[in-house]
Amino acid sequence: MKGSHFTTVLIIAAFVLIAIAAGTGPVQARTISVVMDNNYPPYIFPDSTGQPQGILIDQWRLWEEKTGNRANITATDWNTAQVRMDAGEFDVIDTIFRSGTREQKYDFSKPYATLDVPLYVDADISGISGPESLEGFVVAVKSGDYTVEYLRSRGVTSFHEYPSYEAIVSAAKNGDVVVFCIDKPPAVFFLHKYGIQNHFRETAPLYSGQFHRAVKKGDTQTLAEVQAGFDAISPAEYENIDRKWTGSSVISTEFLWSFAVMIAGILALFAIVVLWNRTLQKKVEKSTARLREEARVSADRAEALRESEERYRNLFEHNPAPMLIYGRSTLRLLAVNEAFRTCYGYTQEEALAMVLTDLYPEEEKEPIADLAKRLHGYARAGEWHHRKKDGSWMTIVAYSHDILFKGVEARVAVITDITELKKTAEALQLAHKKLNQLNTITFQDIQSAAFALNSYLELMKREIREPTSIPFIDRQKAIVRQLTETLDFSKKYQTMGMKPPSWQNVEQVFLFAISHLPALSVERDLAVSGLEIYADPLLETAFANLVSAMIHYGTGATRFSFRSRENPDGSISLVLEDNGRGIPTEERTVLFTPESGQGTGAGLVLAREILSITGITLREEGAEGQGTRFVIGIPRSECRFTGSGNSEMRTS
Repeated sequence: MKGSHFTTVLIIAAFVLIAIAAGTGPVQARTISVVMDNNYPPYIFPDSTGQPQGILIDQWRLWEEKTGNRANITATDWNTAQVRMDAGEFDVIDTIFRSGTREQKYDFSKPYATLDVPLYVDADISGISGPESLEGFVVAVKSGDYTVEYLRSRGVTSFHEYPSYEAIVSAAKNGDVVVFCIDKPPAVFFLHKYGIQNHFRETAPLYSGQFHRAVKKGDTQTLAEVQAGFDAISPAEYENIDRKWTGSSVISTEFLWSFAVMIAGILALFAIVVLWNRTLQKKVEKSTARLREEARVSADRAEALRESEERYRNLFEHNPAPMLIYGRSTLRLLAVNEAFRTCYGYTQEEALAMVLTDLYPEEEKEPIADLAKRLHGYARAGEWHHRKKDGSWMTIVAYSHDILFKGVEARVAVITDITELKKTAEALQLAHKKLNQLNTITFQDIQSAAFALNSYLELMKREIREPTSIPFIDRQKAIVRQLTETLDFSKKYQTMGMKPPSWQNVEQVFLFAISHLPALSVERDLAVSGLEIYADPLLETAFANLVSAMIHYGTGATRFSFRSRENPDGSISLVLEDNGRGIPTEERTVLFTPESGQGTGAGLVLAREILSITGITLREEGAEGQGTRFVIGIPRSECRFTGSGNSEMRTS
């Protein structure tokens, strides 16, 4: 009986285990529906075929890989997206800011992006700095945007709603909008896309919003699944996605001829001013180098005197530089050499009757006495003034070292007269300062004249009645633009090398450089993370000029890259290249000259000059039909890796 009962228990247990096993089979993948804004670059915007692309599309695809679930993404105008979400058509809404009104109907994920929201105002309008100064103005906004709620809470009542940010900027280009409020990232994108970035100014941010993903109030299971999937994405994977998306009457012939002559004269004047300025700068550098070399030679002489007392005696007496020996405790002069007696005019007996402070003016006696007693070992005493026997004064630099002179603790000093060098350097610096002041005034005057001339040309173009004359006016305006660009080039060339070089993060400076250029609608690959180089403060300008040249020659390009590589000798090369048409063969011989390709040559000349200040080289290695390829050669001593850089490629 007991055996039968035991068998029954085993059978029941087996069925229970089978049921449990059946219940733990594979979980069915879930499909969730997602709706978001359809035009918020670089997070989401349509490609050439109208399909959505951008940071969020790539993040959601990676979310699918991490969770095994599927996300059906719908991108539409923002107001429609919110209406359809509220109607229950979707599980998740993305690209949404959190607000008190929205918290009543949505549960929100953690924020994943912080975005500034400024006002954009026509450049001809002044006095608008925030909501309080918008009275009387109609503000263009996007339908359904949190901006409307924010501005209304601050007393703004006049709005013109548009279905998208791009529609707002398009209207601004057509002159229908003079004030609008949109988030900064798409604003930068569309202002550059429509070529009106210089027609509007940007206020300080009104507020900073944060992107969230949201679900209907109470749908915590979906929210948890969504958040868990995005939490599973590593920082490196997020960074890779971000890096991918972050690259009147008819004008007379006499007037035209006079204008051309005037422009030629101005350009010639600028060339002379820049050349003169550069020549004076080189003279200052030469004088400074000479002073440093003289000081180094004096230091070497002082160091050599320590080898032996006998050798000191020979070197001391016949050294071409003035030298003296003084007692540490008494400061009495114990010996002077022939060069000292010749330079100062004192006899041997007169010199040995003096103490060290007798050579100095009253205001320097106490400081030099204190310093002379405190010095130990090899030391530079700095700049002082010495009086000669005839009563004249000279500026000197002294280097000294401890010695034992005839049993007395003493110091031997080597003296360098830098009076003339100081006068020359000061005169050159004064001349350079005055020339810079003249340059600044001249630049400003000519820029003002060019601006006024451009305004008159624009008025003439509006008033002109014969269409055949318009090309002449456009040609004159192009000359004015060329003049303005030449002014900008001259000012940058003038300031080059005036400030000391510094360590600069290559990736950060490069991103700043391309942010000032038209948006690049090509794939971008940056691989210079953690690299710093020692370069002139105008490094950003050099990078911007290189990218501008690449854009000029990059017809047909679909991608560009900026990467670093280590060379066998430990130096680093930065390679900037694209897959466009490349530089024509006939232009290569003049590529780095002002005569090259429609204005790119001057920029490349400036870029090469900026880099060469710290020994960095620039060359072009591409081929016609195979793309443009700029190679920047950085000596080992001028580069280093920090942070996440490759430790094997770090340099000091």
